[in-house]
Amino acid sequence: MKFRGFQIAIYTSLAVIISIVLGFTFWAYSPMKPTPDAEEYLKSSRNVEVIHQKHVYFIPQNFGKNKFADIGIIFYPGGHVESLAYAPLGYKLAENGVFSVILSVPLNFAIFDTNAAFDVISKYPNIKWFVAGHSLGGVAACEFAQGNQESIAGVILLASYPSKDLSNSRLNVLSIYGSEDGILPLKKLEEKKKLLPENTKYVEIFGGNHSQFGYYDFQNGDNPARISPDQQLSLIVKSILEFLEEQIQQEQTNN
Repeated sequence: MKFRGFQIAIYTSLAVIISIVLGFTFWAYSPMKPTPDAEEYLKSSRNVEVIHQKHVYFIPQNFGKNKFADIGIIFYPGGHVESLAYAPLGYKLAENGVFSVILSVPLNFAIFDTNAAFDVISKYPNIKWFVAGHSLGGVAACEFAQGNQESIAGVILLASYPSKDLSNSRLNVLSIYGSEDGILPLKKLEEKKKLLPENTKYVEIFGGNHSQFGYYDFQNGDNPARISPDQQLSLIVKSILEFLEEQIQQEQTNN
């Protein structure tokens, strides 16, 4: 009788484990999809060449001949969000002269391949790379940055923060967040500032929320934005470009 009870307990445990695995697998393969608007940014134009390989490359047609000639951004997508939802960001940065790459990551979770940036860095070793990421993608970017500071120039966080202490690193960091973010409360962001360098630059997007850092449907738990996705994208790109210009000026001053 005891053995029978033991068997039932084993079978019950296995059933629970299998249910959890199947549930996660189904959920992982049902990520938040890009909105139709995002598809408009996946085609090459006279200003931007878009290359679809393992990752998506957004290359300025005048790359090497503008003020961002040797600068690039490698972007880790947010957790459970299809990477192509960030195509508008990659395209707009490239349109303004910044070589940008949107990484494709396992099961749409960048944390499963924090070293994905090496695919790009090894292919283009002469570019001064910044790693960036939205939400959980920002955590993955910071994981990469912490162990590979010699390979990058800095980190750009969109509604995110590091899971480990980067406060003593030499990295240049930009942290952008939305005033209406319901996924990453401002209180939480404030608490995590101690993990970033003192010279980190913070930019608040007034009216912006968590979901609109990408072009995908409204995320459960978020707050409604008070500005449109296009307006939020424009402010994000503006903030990133200003940050990169500051890095260029600082380098010129130091030289």
